Amino acid sequence: MSSSSKEVLNELFKLLKLLYKKIEEIEVSIEEMKEEIQNLKKGVEKILKSQVSVKTSGKSITKSKLVDYIKDKVYLETREIKAKQLLKKLINNGELILLRDDVLNLEVVTAPDVIKRIIEKLPVQVDKVDEVFNEREYQLLKILNRLGYVLVKDGQYVKTDLVKELIARS
Repeated sequence: MSSSSKEVLNELFKLLKLLYKKIEEIEVSIEEMKEEIQNLKKGVEKILKSQVSVKTSGKSITKSKLVDYIKDKVYLETREIKAKQLLKKLINNGELILLRDDVLNLEVVTAPDVIKRIIEKLPVQVDKVDEVFNEREYQLLKILNRLGYVLVKDGQYVKTDLVKELIARS
């Protein structure tokens, strides 16, 4: 065997040793990743067990996400919610309140916390409403007014006993 052949073989041997070492490092990393995946799976399973989940239009919506979304939006029209069974369950459990305005042919849901937040700001002068409420809160205030939960008295919005009953039911 010539010296150049030996050099090539030595170089190949060194490369093979390096490759073997890298493979061992990769195997260790893979084992660590497997452990991490198992831990993540356990965490996900724990979360999924604590939430009710419903499939709607290819997306999974959890009840807590829907309630939080509605709280952020102040209210949603029921026709905007595809998860009708979940919506009904949340209303029956008192986590959401259904408000139906037959005059405007409008049906909305909101959270009791949102209504509490609005009525805590009352009484409010009619001409100062835009300073106290954002646009969606004001729209909900008008719905509550049309339904008799809030009244305009002496130029200001005031809560009624009906609104207290509404929140107490939830």
